Amino acid sequence: MELEETINNYKSELDLDCYIDELNLKEQAMKLPGLKAKWVTRQINHKRELAKLNILRKTTHKSLLDRVKTETNVELSNLALSKKIEGSDIIGDIDKRIEELEVIILYLEKVEAIFKGVSFDIRNAIEIQKMECQ
Repeated sequence: MELEETINNYKSELDLDCYIDELNLKEQAMKLPGLKAKWVTRQINHKRELAKLNILRKTTHKSLLDRVKTETNVELSNLALSKKIEGSDIIGDIDKRIEELEVIILYLEKVEAIFKGVSFDIRNAIEIQKMECQ
C-alpha cells in the first residue's frame, strides 16, 4: 500500500474512532482502551517493519559491496564503492520504503497523542452531564 493511501485510510478510520456521541459517552469511554491498543499495535507493527527494512538495507548493501568488489577489475576504495551502491535501484527502493514508514510512524505517534486528549474530553463531557442532571 502506498503512503498516501495508508495515511488516508488511517485518517478515515481515526475520524470514526474519535467521533463522540453525547448520548453514549460511557460506552465510548469503555471502548477507548481498546481503540488506543489498536493504534499503538499498528505503530509497533510499523516500527518492527522499519527495523526489518533497516536490517535488509544493511545486508543488501554489504552483499552488493561484496559483489561489486569481486566483479570489478579496478581496485576502488570502500567509500567509492559505497557511493556507487547508494545510487542503485535496490537501495533506492528500500530507502523509499523506509522514508514512508517513518512518516507513517510519525502519524501514528500523533494519533496516540490524540487519544490521550480524547480520554480527557470524554471524562470532561461525562462530568458536564452529571452537573446538568443535578
